Amino acid sequence: ANAFFWERQIVICYEYIDEILQNTPKTITLPGVSPVDAVIGQFLYVVGHELGHAVFSMLHVPIFGRAEDIADLFSAYM
Repeated sequence: ANAFFWERQIVICYEYIDEILQNTPKTITLPGVSPVDAVIGQFLYVVGHELGHAVFSMLHVPIFGRAEDIADLFSAYM
């Protein structure tokens, strides 16, 4: 189960989506997050993370620090 950016493509495995579904709470949580909201939120986060890798790679943006941290910050910002 994985998601990654490789050679100008973002790949998200079906197993990764299944893992998200299995680890999602089955009821609405105390802050009011529904299971559907949790799945959509995690999916959008991972797409944004991998999109961050793609943008920095394809535009040859210099990275100062860890690539994973930069992709996380890109996803959170977007």
